[in-house]
Amino acid sequence: MKKLFTIALFFLFSVCNRSLCQTDTIFLPIEEQLLKGKDKVAQGFEPINFKFAQVGRSKTKTIYINNSGSSPFRIQSIAFQLSGVGVFSFAANPSPPISINPDESIFINLNFSPKSVGQFYDTLLIVFDEPFEFVYALPVEGISFATNKIIIRDTSAFVGAKDFPIPIYIKGDSNIEEPVTTNLTFSLTFDASLFNLVSSEQGIIISKQQNGFFATVDLRFDNIQIDSTTKILTKIKGLVLLGYPDTTTFEIGSIRADTLGVLFDTRNGLFQAQGVCVAKISLIEMQEGITDLIAYPTPASETLTLEFPNYKPKQNEIVEITFCNTFGQIVERTTLEINSNTETINISKLTSGVYRLLLTYKNQTFSALINVVK
Repeated sequence: MKKLFTIALFFLFSVCNRSLCQTDTIFLPIEEQLLKGKDKVAQGFEPINFKFAQVGRSKTKTIYINNSGSSPFRIQSIAFQLSGVGVFSFAANPSPPISINPDESIFINLNFSPKSVGQFYDTLLIVFDEPFEFVYALPVEGISFATNKIIIRDTSAFVGAKDFPIPIYIKGDSNIEEPVTTNLTFSLTFDASLFNLVSSEQGIIISKQQNGFFATVDLRFDNIQIDSTTKILTKIKGLVLLGYPDTTTFEIGSIRADTLGVLFDTRNGLFQAQGVCVAKISLIEMQEGITDLIAYPTPASETLTLEFPNYKPKQNEIVEITFCNTFGQIVERTTLEINSNTETINISKLTSGVYRLLLTYKNQTFSALINVVK
């Protein structure tokens, strides 16, 4: 067959969302010279990119193949190279093998239906056997995502509440069929005049900041498994400081997951305290007291300096200092009188090793990791 033979591929990509529909058309000609190439395989210039699809839902795109040449050609078969990797599928109309005359067309509907979170790739192989043996390889790709929630339910604290627990829930996407494991961090902001956070039942408090009346803590959770259920992620425990009618909102922000496609939104919780002060700590004392602890140098040998940023020194304030080893065992406990923003303590009794320093001040506990080298 000596005539110049041209196959025109029209790619009609349709992404419809409710009443809105956007269409992109790409024209890719395939000429006789390409069909007679040594490799007998051509790679598509532009991949079919589904971009993002939510787990449990589908996206569809349509390929429109039209014979714009002067001679018939034949499509022997259409298949995915990797069988669609469990998320891609297609339906051709009419189905191969089929001969397509000039100005006739074939439609291929591609579908992306992810069941898990991830990034997926495959190649659609369109095999021609007339007028020449030829394979057109069209890359197909898509990314799936799951929308999850972190929820703090509205709650109330009553007279006498101590170490009051506030549960934080994680609600997985109901469409997730395969659980996802990720590391998760987020911040929690609340009115420090009403509530004093003491600890987190699960997860690690990695930082604390004070901004006026409000406190923000950053929490980290490692190897959190997200599935389609709702479960308690953690319970934060703290002391109720002021009573009715004082209220505050626990606001979650800066949510970060290290797994692609794991997205979050939040529902913040309203906290109401019913009754009188429980912790007997005044607002002024909280704002002027210790809000952070810095310990240096590290490694240290005989002495250790403790620094209290933004602290307004008072005379003869007493704090308790506890040193724990890596097994959590208490190796030394002492008291320290604070009269300035920096104080020096003697650690000559500690042997070489890594220790956790715990400073207890007005029902608050501050922590620092130190290294002792003799």
